[in-house]
Amino acid sequence: MVTVSGRRSGRLSVAGLIAWRPGFRTRLCHRVRAHAAGKCGRRSTGERDYLGLLDGVHQPLEAPVVLVWETG
Repeated sequence: MVTVSGRRSGRLSVAGLIAWRPGFRTRLCHRVRAHAAGKCGRRSTGERDYLGLLDGVHQPLEAPVVLVWETG
């Protein structure tokens, strides 16, 4: 749960995925990125954030990753 004060303090982006491997516990993995208030800079999750999330899951899972991407 994320508490929001209502002030213009920035924005949060969350990217997540479910890691499943037969014979092992299913895991929900996520990455949260905070963006500063204002109009300059990125205000969403970027390509490097997604790559870091996938790599962070792939390494300990030691199994192939199948990515299903829903765009709209």
